[in-house]
Amino acid sequence: MRSNRIHFNIGAMIEFLQIPLLKDNYSVIVRDASASWTLVVDPADADPLQAALDERGWQLTHILNTHWHGDHVGGNLKLKARYGAKIFGAAASGEPIPGLDQDVWHLSELIVGETRIEVHQVSGHTPHHVAYGFPEQKIL
Repeated sequence: MRSNRIHFNIGAMIEFLQIPLLKDNYSVIVRDASASWTLVVDPADADPLQAALDERGWQLTHILNTHWHGDHVGGNLKLKARYGAKIFGAAASGEPIPGLDQDVWHLSELIVGETRIEVHQVSGHTPHHVAYGFPEQKIL
């Protein structure tokens, strides 16, 4: 039986909350309470994520997409409209990432608050698939 949510704290104030989506997928909400930012990775379905965010009173600020498939970007536009979150992803895929604000590529660095996020190209599932690493927290 799948766990409803997995929640753990890493480092000083960084929280990771894993939310099951659709029938066989997950999204992760990452939050740094001290810096007042919250991001979500691969929001396949906006409704469960929105419920988790609203339940905690968290304001979504960023959306990180690993690739363009619908079961990873399906909630982008609804979440962006609700929270005004900025969307990041690899535009080089040739396929549109809905609502994309910023293209990322291998070895890009995103600075969110005081947190550094590294972008790594991990081609395979799609030619321009990326992963996001939190080096200080040792999380990929």
